[in-house]
Amino acid sequence: MISYDISKTAERIKNLRKKAGYTQEQVADLLNVDRRTISNIEGGKKGCSVDMLLRLSELYGVTLDYLLKGDCGDQQQVLNLLGEMQAQLDMVRALL
Repeated sequence: MISYDISKTAERIKNLRKKAGYTQEQVADLLNVDRRTISNIEGGKKGCSVDMLLRLSELYGVTLDYLLKGDCGDQQQVLNLLGEMQAQLDMVRALL
């Protein structure tokens, strides 16, 4: 049986933000919420509404399954890998 673990979801959301290179303030601005809301979500002090989960999944390019359960289907893994490869290519191009 799978149960919802708010602290694990909070940690995934925080890690996604850091991986994307955003500050809490930037995410708050992008999602039209107060920075404290993002801080509370990432700290596991406040759960997310379905609407907020949808917005976060879209912002970070991940599935709801990943946000809620940590499941990352094959398609999502490929997309994440391609995104990382693109970022590395962009860095190489900037050096040339």
